[in-house]
Amino acid sequence: MNQGLENVQHQLKYFNSNVGQTTQLLDTWVRILSQTSHNQSFLSNDAWQGGSNDTVRLTELVQRDFDRRQEEERKEREEAERREREAAEALVRERRRAEAIASQQQKPERPPVHAGLRPGYRGSSRPSSVGVGSGVGRGSRIVGGGRGRGSMRGVRGRALPPSVRSQIQPPK
Repeated sequence: MNQGLENVQHQLKYFNSNVGQTTQLLDTWVRILSQTSHNQSFLSNDAWQGGSNDTVRLTELVQRDFDRRQEEERKEREEAERREREAAEALVRERRRAEAIASQQQKPERPPVHAGLRPGYRGSSRPSSVGVGSGVGRGSRIVGGGRGRGSMRGVRGRALPPSVRSQIQPPK
């Protein structure tokens, strides 16, 4: 009986080995059928132009993707350079503005020039009436300048508001 059991055990090992080999052969056969089906679908597709053309198209796609990335990097660099340039220009503008403010603070303040009173002229801001009165103090032009002593004579206080009149001191 032991002999019979050993015989059955040996036959089961042989059977198990055959099942393993058959499974491997079936897996190989399924892969072959799958690839055949895939090839047949390519061959029946009118748009497919062959494997070498697929390689060319794949190369073109890779190149296009590379070019797109390069263009994006270039645009990012240009944008960064533009931002740096604008920041530098803003710094220069700020420095100039600060220098202008500093130079204005160092200059002595001049009294403002008011409407109707221009340096080099005497008289009121009103036009003189022709033929009426003597014309003294009425818009007559001083020949040869007028920035000297007494150039404000004839203004008569009506040309300047009282707040400004108090700020102006006659030259010495």
